[in-house]
Amino acid sequence: MKSEERRAARRARRDAKRAANKAKRLEQCTIEQVADIDHLYKCAHDCSHGVGWKAAVQRYLARCITNVRKAHDDLLTGKDIRRGFVEFDICERGKMRHITSVHYSERVIHKALNRYALAPAIWPTLTAGCTANIKGRGTSYAVDRLKQQLARHYQKHGREGYVLLVDFSNYFGNIDHEACKRLVDKSITDERIKKLVYAQIDSHGTRGLGLGSEPNQILAVALPSPIDHLLLRTPCVLCSGRYMDDLYCIALDKADLHGVLSEIRAECAKLGIVVNDKKPAS
Repeated sequence: MKSEERRAARRARRDAKRAANKAKRLEQCTIEQVADIDHLYKCAHDCSHGVGWKAAVQRYLARCITNVRKAHDDLLTGKDIRRGFVEFDICERGKMRHITSVHYSERVIHKALNRYALAPAIWPTLTAGCTANIKGRGTSYAVDRLKQQLARHYQKHGREGYVLLVDFSNYFGNIDHEACKRLVDKSITDERIKKLVYAQIDSHGTRGLGLGSEPNQILAVALPSPIDHLLLRTPCVLCSGRYMDDLYCIALDKADLHGVLSEIRAECAKLGIVVNDKKPAS
């Protein structure tokens, strides 16, 4: 057997294994799992953490079994669960952000949708460098990972090298709905789950996703994932990482990073993501 044939055989085995793992993973990502009464009941109480003092939360929990049963029936019958948004602005680290918060009854369903469908389907497809809004990761994980990367780089190359920083302009406000739907279609097989998520996406108008909804967080984290995979397979990129809409990569040659930036822009164009021209720097 020639070397090309051996490589092709290995690739075929890897692809078959990945397909089998994905099929097994998606077997549980169904509307029945999301609508399970025990799952919804647990999500109803988990959603109350930190906001149990609110009247709307107390009213929902006072009739929790009845409300959970209604959510269960609505999901299985395909009823529209959307109730609009509570909109307000907050100032976070000196930056104004517009929040579109869903009603508590819808938030319970969103948490179940995330926990039992979107997260198990999407998280395994993300790279280790994708660090926002994922269980077991976060800001501390991202900082520690970057420190380790810089330490390894210094041991091998000293101070030689450059860092490319890229930021997406008004990321949540510019998210392309069709790109999000393609992501969901690729990640989920249950058509009822797809319909539920599509409705959630379309509730935000023609473009952009609102801050304050759990499914939006997962979609926003996963949408630029092709860029993360691109950086991993680019030979000149020694290491990289991304926290939501901020990414970095390190290379020895500055000219290489200009080429990488062009590739990132091309990938962003496919995903409907707008690169902030004021931020990219190396």
